[in-house]
Amino acid sequence: MDNPEISSYDDLSTDPNTGEVNEEPHKGGEFFSSILWDLHNSMSPTDVDFLAYDALYRVTGDPDFLDFRDAMMAADNQAYSGSHDDLIQNTFAARGVGNFTPLNVTISGPSSINLGENATWSASVSEGTSPYTFAWYKKSNTSNSWTNLGSGSSITTSSGESFTLKVEVNDSGSRSGYDEYPVYVLGGIHP
Repeated sequence: MDNPEISSYDDLSTDPNTGEVNEEPHKGGEFFSSILWDLHNSMSPTDVDFLAYDALYRVTGDPDFLDFRDAMMAADNQAYSGSHDDLIQNTFAARGVGNFTPLNVTISGPSSINLGENATWSASVSEGTSPYTFAWYKKSNTSNSWTNLGSGSSITTSSGESFTLKVEVNDSGSRSGYDEYPVYVLGGIHP
């Protein structure tokens, strides 16, 4: 199962009108088994088996791969307080089923600066796969539009009024995340 004939959901043939998978059932089963195999390689096989069997009782009607993923996450929430939710979601997403969890992005730096003072803020990212790309934006508290400040893991700027910084981060895979950080300007304009 570590090298299935169909390795991504996008490789499964689907009916353009209904979205139903047209593949011979064994290919879909092999594909699904490869997702469970990936989970077996990332967490306790006993936990994966428990969650997979529990999920079988949670899905109803005509479930698809995403419904089963959600059922596994519901089982994980009940049995393990959701400790495997991100792993389950990202493992399914790596095979094209659903979206990845957002990256955990945090901005650090001063929460207040003096009028006209330059200061530097940095972004840190947990999870994901490096290298990361960063895009920084600033919005004054009297405006609704963001101004692009540039890229890199840190940014230096100043302002005549209080503002909010935002950084958007993408990893080398398909994951992204962002953080916003309000900054108070002492002696500046405050709406």
